[in-house]
This record gives sequence, C-alpha cells and structure tokens, in this order.
Amino acid sequence: NRIKKIHFSDFKKGGGTLASFCDLLEGDVDYRAVMSALRDTGYDDYVTLEMFPNYPVFPKQTIKSGKLAMDLILTL
Repeated sequence: NRIKKIHFSDFKKGGGTLASFCDLLEGDVDYRAVMSALRDTGYDDYVTLEMFPNYPVFPKQTIKSGKLAMDLILTL
C-alpha cells in the first residue's frame, strides 16, 4: 500500500556515476526478481520507463529499444 508508482531504469554496477545508467536489460538489475516482488506485493498499476536518451542523434531509438525491453520485462 506504500508503493505509488514504479519507474524502470537499469544501472551497471561499479561505475557509480550517471554514465552507469544504461538501456534496460543491459545493466545489472535482476528484472525477474523485480517482477516477482511486484507481483508478490499485488502491484497492478502502470510502470514508467525512466532513462537518459542513449541515442542523442536518434532519440526515437531510445523509445523503441525501451519499449521492446519493457514488453519483455513485463512478461517475466
């Protein structure tokens, strides 16, 4: 009952800087465990992709790759 909204992002361990944020499924977040925990809590609201535009020359690619990863994560 304390969870209001969920934002998904991914991060590579060891960097410790903003540059360590990366595309979903490219980092060290265990999304299988995340989705299992969300289901265990009963969370059934929407989730939001939160990431930097990793493709500054082609910003729509950030959206496309993020959507593909989100679709995959939500099936876990």
